[in-house]
Amino acid sequence: DPASYSITFESARAFVSLTAVRGISKTNPINVNASSDNSSTKMHSAPSVTTTVQNARVLVYFDIGNGSNTSTIQSPLTSIYTVEGLNGNNGSYNCMGTATFTNSGATNAFLAESNSPNISTVSTIALTPAQTFSISGTVTFGGSGLSGVSISATGGHTGSATTNASGVYTLTGVSEGATSITVTPSHTDYTFSPASI
Repeated sequence: DPASYSITFESARAFVSLTAVRGISKTNPINVNASSDNSSTKMHSAPSVTTTVQNARVLVYFDIGNGSNTSTIQSPLTSIYTVEGLNGNNGSYNCMGTATFTNSGATNAFLAESNSPNISTVSTIALTPAQTFSISGTVTFGGSGLSGVSISATGGHTGSATTNASGVYTLTGVSEGATSITVTPSHTDYTFSPASI
């Protein structure tokens, strides 16, 4: 993330939304996106997108024209925020919803309903989830695997595991980009060298 953002407005009326989303790929955050405009209507439709990844997080933004003072995000979206009455009492209404899609492929269109007919601009953005990785290793004693050793990870990833009958452990769910991970073994009957790696 940059330390700061620079935003330039091309008109006197503008609205900026910065939304923090966790668990998204740092190398390819946007899987697919689409935008469209709706003519005067009460039911505002954001475009369908075809995702190419599983567990895509979809954000849908609705900018509904002047005079709308209420709007309802429709299922499967869950509302993130709403902002009413921008630019005075008759200002536009902005809202954002989110949904996660387990399988890749085409989504349906997304809907928000306003209290009165209005034009709208809508955007659908599908975000790529961050990849997760695993760390595996083997703890040995006298050349044989040592079972029942507790393994803890600290630093760039926090987690724990226990070695199996062959002395093998696996730490799962290591986030994309995690660095400086320290792995430490422990057992009441043994000391280890090195004490951690």
